[in-house]
Amino acid sequence: MRTSQYLLSTLKEIPHSSEIISHQLMIRAGLIRQLSSGIYTWMPTGVRVLKKLNAIIKYEIDQIGGIEVNLPNIQPIKLWKKTNRWKTYGNELFTVKDRNNNNFVLGPTHEEVITTLVKQEIKSYKELPLLLYQTKTKFRDEIRPQFGIIRTKEFIMHDAYSFHNQNNCLFKQYEIIKTTYKKIFSQINLNVNIITADPGSIGGKISHEFRVIINNSKKEKNQNHQLNENYFCKLVNLTNIFFIKYFTNIKKQKINLFACLININDKVCLKQIANSLQIKEKLYFATLQDVQYLLGEKENINFELIRSNLPLIIEKKFFKIKNFNIYSETLNICFINNKWKKSFPDPIVEKINQLIKVKDNKINENNNSTNNKTLEIAHIFQIGTKYSKNFNLKIKNQEGINEYVIMGCYGIGVTRTIAAVIEQNFDNKGIIWPIKIAPFIVSIIPINMYYSKLVKCKSEFLYNTFNKMNIDVLLNDKDENTGVMFSNMDLIGIPYHIIVSEKYLIKHQVELQLRKNQKKFFLKIEEAINFIKKEIFY
Repeated sequence: MRTSQYLLSTLKEIPHSSEIISHQLMIRAGLIRQLSSGIYTWMPTGVRVLKKLNAIIKYEIDQIGGIEVNLPNIQPIKLWKKTNRWKTYGNELFTVKDRNNNNFVLGPTHEEVITTLVKQEIKSYKELPLLLYQTKTKFRDEIRPQFGIIRTKEFIMHDAYSFHNQNNCLFKQYEIIKTTYKKIFSQINLNVNIITADPGSIGGKISHEFRVIINNSKKEKNQNHQLNENYFCKLVNLTNIFFIKYFTNIKKQKINLFACLININDKVCLKQIANSLQIKEKLYFATLQDVQYLLGEKENINFELIRSNLPLIIEKKFFKIKNFNIYSETLNICFINNKWKKSFPDPIVEKINQLIKVKDNKINENNNSTNNKTLEIAHIFQIGTKYSKNFNLKIKNQEGINEYVIMGCYGIGVTRTIAAVIEQNFDNKGIIWPIKIAPFIVSIIPINMYYSKLVKCKSEFLYNTFNKMNIDVLLNDKDENTGVMFSNMDLIGIPYHIIVSEKYLIKHQVELQLRKNQKKFFLKIEEAINFIKKEIFY
């Protein structure tokens, strides 16, 4: 591809609305553009990355016997009523009507549809096990889209469904999928933690999440909320420090805000707090913007404002402590020398006798939040017979007796995975793509191409050679400033740069730069080509 014939849309400045590194860099590098809140257009560079990641996933799932299908996005709502998920999904479920006033769902997931399909097609245990998969755009009516493509109204998901007549067959398939997912993520330089998880509305008793640690760096860290001198403190010098954790639930398009006071070393499980408070809606960790909006204040958020406006959940044993300090990481404010009767003269919501703590790699904080500095990119479930029973999906076993089919469900958030890769692979110049999903493998940067026939000739030779080798190459053939070309190629994250200049060509050499570690080599053209060829194919 030539830059003169390509839509290369890059930005120098950090977008004002971006909050985390992946969001910033995806916009600056021209991978995405926002159309509306939670809705993004994928630009040519982003599409190239998407296609490569999808190809890796497809290849690995095909290798373990997966069969590709394409399920409809528009699903009759009666299917969701059979499983009662039209209620449990709540307001996040997109619903539409056709001209005949029939109700449909824009699918956020496809368990109902795939179960209906298999019921129509499979009659005997001899046709099992079966693994069906697709890569599909999903829909979710997020009330608070955030963090670029991490929480959006539509997203791309690879989802697979397995069908079995015996539990041990499901267990075996489950472990194969787990191993395959690890293999996929290792190919794109992702460090992944696998943790036991809550199956949620999908169902089943056994479930695991694949989580990655993300950078969580914001463009600015609460610059408008500097610590008030009266409240400033150094945590290291204080004892009896509590954290305030803010979280929200969404009910009938209204956001409610809660605060949870915890020990500095403790964590909380949002699902169990929701159960204790009898909140049916899903809880999310609140952002700075949530707190500002719901308290109706941006500049002067103080402890009195928080205390008088937010239900506060407190572990009973904390009442024994006479003097304590509270730090709000979200607001970057510390409140010192607090006393219960003085600081909390009014009744406090206290519905939890003992705050439920979570240790090790058990159920962690909210899946969609980046407050805990991890991001869920995949989730697998041993569903069992939940959907089979809802749809009466039975097959004849070896004795000729009808039995419910046993199911597994597996999913990778494709768009979210791309954000995770960026969060773990970047520097101050831009993205550092792993070779297997880089939009281009090689960028050719000619110096004064339109003033030197030699530079133009050798640049074209390199370009044609890489094209013949099926190595994705981008030739910077626009007549523009050299510094702009370098900064753009670094920002986009192309793994190898070849600089073609007369001063190098006099010595029959070109300069080869490695994006990942900035190493430079001066090589003959054939040596540079062979170096890249070896890196890619071997």
